[in-house]
Amino acid sequence: MFYMETEQPLKSTRKIAKFALNWWSSRNKDGTGLALVNDGKVKILKTRFGAKAFWKNALVPRASRMAGHVRAGTAGGVTDANAHPFISCDGRSAFMHNGILGNWAALAAKMAAKGHKFTSQTDSEVMLHVLEEVGPERLMNRLKEEGISGYANWIWVTPEATFAYSDGALVLVRDEVGMKVAVFSDMEWCEKSFFQKPKEIPAGTLITIKNGKHSSKKGFPTLKVPVEWVYGGLVAGYMGGVEVKNTTCDKDDGIFDYADFNDEVLAAKAAMEAAWKKKEQKKKVALDDTAWIGPGDLFCKKCNVVYSEDTANGRCSICYGTLLNISNL
Repeated sequence: MFYMETEQPLKSTRKIAKFALNWWSSRNKDGTGLALVNDGKVKILKTRFGAKAFWKNALVPRASRMAGHVRAGTAGGVTDANAHPFISCDGRSAFMHNGILGNWAALAAKMAAKGHKFTSQTDSEVMLHVLEEVGPERLMNRLKEEGISGYANWIWVTPEATFAYSDGALVLVRDEVGMKVAVFSDMEWCEKSFFQKPKEIPAGTLITIKNGKHSSKKGFPTLKVPVEWVYGGLVAGYMGGVEVKNTTCDKDDGIFDYADFNDEVLAAKAAMEAAWKKKEQKKKVALDDTAWIGPGDLFCKKCNVVYSEDTANGRCSICYGTLLNISNL
């Protein structure tokens, strides 16, 4: 997920967008989309297919403001409608979300009863309709009040400004490669690919971008849940190295919980909980990221998720950071 803003529509912007979405698509193959601002209007292009197919078939115009997303499906099937971004009820803004929500079905029903028109079966679109009512500075508090948990990094593009909220996985880039301001969901990719000085945005921070300038406001609530939820692995379709093929919430209660998963996934959950407890018992630890000793022994310190040796090629599927040897935690 990204947002980029330049003084003029540049070829380099589209090049970076293509590179970024293709890079992320190896683990996020359930949809690709862009939001572009041209002539003061927000337009979207999206498909259920991966990034490479998207760029091959979509005619993407130049734009001085552009946001993009690749999806790893959780709630809702692999369809064009469930791909990000989503358009607001008034057609003026676009929204995209990186993460997963729990206990969202009741809030979705409440928003629909108020007249909001849902175009997808995703948890992410619920946030857009709440945004329409309360605005970006009240969104996270409202979700908390409604009992929503999970993981929520998001970008909201309006004709006047763009808002980006970090739940701990966004980075900020300024005045590089022709861009005035940009936000990406991958620090390591930013460092290694195009940019010299990407800055990690702390969890609970809202970035406002307007006319090539940005401001930040901290102290917003985070949706991050206790480790027993282990939401992070599910974002990419894995939990503790176990592939979860059906990650939609239970149709009866609308709650995304462990009652929907099989014994193998529950065992992975138990292993991750044990790893977390072991980590908490040691305040000072020696970390060794070189020795791989087998399935279930790789750990992302930032996201608190355990992976098997062959998961994500040694990278965390959320932050793409290097996985550490859990035996040393």
